[in-house]
Amino acid sequence: GTIHQPHVNRFDGVCVWVAPPTHWCNLMSLQVIRRHDTPVTSPTFGPNEELFTISSSGDIFRYTGSTEFDNEYAADAWGNSSGQPLGLAFDGEGIAFVCDAAHQAIFRMQRQDSPEGMPMQKIEPYVREYEQSQFLGPNSLCL
Repeated sequence: GTIHQPHVNRFDGVCVWVAPPTHWCNLMSLQVIRRHDTPVTSPTFGPNEELFTISSSGDIFRYTGSTEFDNEYAADAWGNSSGQPLGLAFDGEGIAFVCDAAHQAIFRMQRQDSPEGMPMQKIEPYVREYEQSQFLGPNSLCL
């Protein structure tokens, strides 16, 4: 049979979990896991299999919860590119790489704890040009 992987679709301000079809049913089911005031896009999974999305306001959201138990998801603002993020990917160490069109760069982002124990983000430009030409985006990436 065909193997279907679960994935997340973006609708204006709604993050939707698409469950794979079961062996007895060929229909996919949709579940709204969170609503937002701004559209979210570029769903990806972090190194701990947590779901992340980005919004047009620059926010990077992390979703925690489960479809197996209570179907309740919480979204917390994991970071912010302070621009217009269009793509998001994580490496195996939990470092986020964000394509930001407003800054015409790929940022390297890491969430760390401050000396007081509060979460804070460390963000730095990773790539701003390719072959000595400035980016005209970028809009997506793959690691």
